Amino acid sequence: MSQFFTDVEGTAGSIPTSFGTDSGTATPAANTLNVLGGEGVDTSGTGSTVTISGEDASDSNKGIASFTSADFAVSSGDVSLSDAVVKSVSSDSGSATPSGHTFSILGGEGVDTSAVGGAITIAGEDASTSNKGIASFFSADFSVASGVVSLLDDVTKAYLADSGVATPVGHVLNIFGGEGIDTSATGTTLTILGEDASSSNKGIASFTSGDFSVSSGAVSLGDDVARSVGSDSGTATPASHTFTVAGSGGITTSASGSTITIDGSGLGAGIETLDSDSGSATGSTVTIEGGNNISTSGATATITVDVTGPFSATSVTANRVVYGNGTSQLSELVVNSTDILLGNSSGQPPLAQSVNWMQGINGWFWNLSMAKSSNTLVIKGADGNNFGTSNPGFVVLPSNANSDRMAVVRLLNNITIDFGDLTNALFHTTGSTAFSNSLPLWVGIVLNSTDSSPVPVIAPAPHILKSPGTSTDIGDIDAPGQAAEQYSIFIDSSITEANFTDLHIMYIGTVTATKDSSDQWTLDTFDTDYDGLGKFQQGRQFTWDTGLFGAGSGSPIKANGGTAPVFTTNYVDYTISLDGHYEHQCEHAGDGGTDGSGAVSAIYALPFTVKTANGADRVTIGQGWGSNQAIGTMRANIVVFTGTDAKAGYFVYNGSNNTLNSQYSSGGRRWNMKCRYLIDDGR
Repeated sequence: MSQFFTDVEGTAGSIPTSFGTDSGTATPAANTLNVLGGEGVDTSGTGSTVTISGEDASDSNKGIASFTSADFAVSSGDVSLSDAVVKSVSSDSGSATPSGHTFSILGGEGVDTSAVGGAITIAGEDASTSNKGIASFFSADFSVASGVVSLLDDVTKAYLADSGVATPVGHVLNIFGGEGIDTSATGTTLTILGEDASSSNKGIASFTSGDFSVSSGAVSLGDDVARSVGSDSGTATPASHTFTVAGSGGITTSASGSTITIDGSGLGAGIETLDSDSGSATGSTVTIEGGNNISTSGATATITVDVTGPFSATSVTANRVVYGNGTSQLSELVVNSTDILLGNSSGQPPLAQSVNWMQGINGWFWNLSMAKSSNTLVIKGADGNNFGTSNPGFVVLPSNANSDRMAVVRLLNNITIDFGDLTNALFHTTGSTAFSNSLPLWVGIVLNSTDSSPVPVIAPAPHILKSPGTSTDIGDIDAPGQAAEQYSIFIDSSITEANFTDLHIMYIGTVTATKDSSDQWTLDTFDTDYDGLGKFQQGRQFTWDTGLFGAGSGSPIKANGGTAPVFTTNYVDYTISLDGHYEHQCEHAGDGGTDGSGAVSAIYALPFTVKTANGADRVTIGQGWGSNQAIGTMRANIVVFTGTDAKAGYFVYNGSNNTLNSQYSSGGRRWNMKCRYLIDDGR
């Protein structure tokens, strides 16, 4: 760089001829002096200005820098590390000082260290049988408070015995059997067994009921085990388990094994006198003759009297009856005051069963229970145990084989009804449409034509006392969709439907269920007041939604070629009586958004077809009142015209006028009614 010194006044001034530096002197050459930057310094010139700047310091260049106050302290140009910057690290034993700006943090036993970026992680290793480390303590076995770990009180550290205390050594406790006891161990199981008692070993034993009586652990001899023997004069009592049977006066005794023989041959022969109920016989020979179904026979000194007639007993024990089959000897049967006799087939004894039978519909039943298990109905013994030969159930219902008799059938196997099997069985509901309200269903039993093979039945009404006369109205697990009508039944078994027409049904209880739009049924949880065994929904009110049984969407009324009116309020409740009467009351009021249209009769959709008598083409099932913008308030009869649609209720006012859908097109519309009719059972 050149620099010229000029006197601005035009006169020559004093121009330096040399320049001193920290190291050496620079002399201009040809009026030029070069000002160059060394390490950490940059120079630049522009016009008459020379700029000398310090370079930024870096890890490869010395230069100028500022110092972060968190890491450095600077005072009067003196730079030192902040106290917060680590220059040494103290430990439990010794201190570590960085070397080359680095010190190592290494894990010892039970500790692992790792570093990623600016993070150092010091973690405890999991403790194991071979490594010290960190562990959690199972709350069922340990108590931990403020870092102090102790065993819970229910963890055993000592074992009390009848005599002494045993404490484990090395975590091992020996459990040995003494006399009469054996112990064994496998895996986590310790088994302590009593040894069988014997003549040489004390141990456990069972006691034959014919010889012993056991009550609350106390063992005594049975009443039929002889502890003393009475005689005509005095009583003999065994000593050391032995008593002597001694003969005298012409009688001798002998014993072998379990037999004692008493020989009276020394008494001499002949009978002086033989008394009877009427008179006496005397002489050296007396003849005993039979009579009135009694026969006699004799051999040597033995006379046999055999009763061959209808009854051998001289009296009847209390609470017993005598029975016979017409060919063999009569017998006794225990019959308590709470029992009734049930006749059985020829040649077999009758059954005596408790009179605590439950009344079904069209019969009786005994020792049954009914319970819900998921979506399955289970019928088993009243005690909750399975049916079997020692725990049978009984049903009594009209016989299919004999029209003037009742059939008695034992149930030896549990009966189940899987409601998943009912898919597509509609029972008068609308197909492919959900029935989200609880629908009552009656649960029964039906027998085949020979009064055997009981199978479970589901029916939609309680007065269907016989299976349909048409096989296509009987559904089963192979064809559930045939149970489509209000008089259809479903049999939860694989059957030939034609073999089950016109058979008697006996109902044992009821359940309720709902149906989804796929026509799949779900068994409801039992309402203990109305559902289950011996309960038949009497007095229980049910309801159903709009848009069902052929009604228009959101309406209780059928479109009937027009548009069904929709109401704001829709209140419906109904009951079904044991004799099959459907009783209904409802209120539908207010403008629900869709007006009725079309000069067509307004028809109320009923859930069941009405049963009519004598071929009547119309029947009045109830009365109601309503209002619409065309007629105003009116009273009307609820009429079913059986020749057209027996599930349609017409609102008939002024004798013969039907209300129309188009008359329900204002906010003042209302339909109230109450009706009662007999549900058609298909017969």
